[in-house]
Amino acid sequence: ALVQHRAYDVDNSSQGLEAVLSLLDDAGKDAIDLAVLPECSYPGYYLGLRGDPHKAAEGWERALGAFRDVARKRKFNLVAGIAEKDGANLYNSAFLIGRDGTILGRARKTFLWHFDGKWFSPGDEYRVHETDIGKIGMIVCADGRLPEICRILALKGADIIADPTNWVTTGSDPGRLTNPQVEYMMPVRAVENGVWMVCANKVGREADSVVYCGHSLVASPSGEVLKAGSPDK
Repeated sequence: ALVQHRAYDVDNSSQGLEAVLSLLDDAGKDAIDLAVLPECSYPGYYLGLRGDPHKAAEGWERALGAFRDVARKRKFNLVAGIAEKDGANLYNSAFLIGRDGTILGRARKTFLWHFDGKWFSPGDEYRVHETDIGKIGMIVCADGRLPEICRILALKGADIIADPTNWVTTGSDPGRLTNPQVEYMMPVRAVENGVWMVCANKVGREADSVVYCGHSLVASPSGEVLKAGSPDK
């Protein structure tokens, strides 16, 4: 299940979290094995909206606990994108949560894109994690633009690469929004490495400026896009 939720900014993170949890709970009613959330599903992507990114990320542990609870309740594996605080550093992270709510792994975005570098520190490791549906590696959004990152995960044995993403876009027609990672990069990463790519994105606008293109997708190891979301719903 790719949970393609509407964007919200850090001023509305509590309400946004409740909406995301509701979508996850609904998805879990279908006895799914894996759910993937977008990048920075909590607290939002543009952490510098009010000038203090550390304050914006303060509730990250509470959000992670809520995601663990819904994974445990519905008994699915979950990849959740969260802005993580660790001491003086902030990381754009993806957490892999098991069916029992256990944290199985974490990935921190390494290729910091555009204003990412204003508040996030880069990650420095790539790991693959054993699950009951295969070996899962994780990237975060623009990490998918660098072929070497997915290649490392594939060489470490990944069957599935999960990509919580915030694919941004421009355009005047909400029904025609897109991004190069949608058009060719993610299918190419899949076929290059013989892995499943499962990517979840947001729709709508955040902070009155950042626009997302949706198109959450599953690409098979042959590069075929088997399922894709709407650009605006």
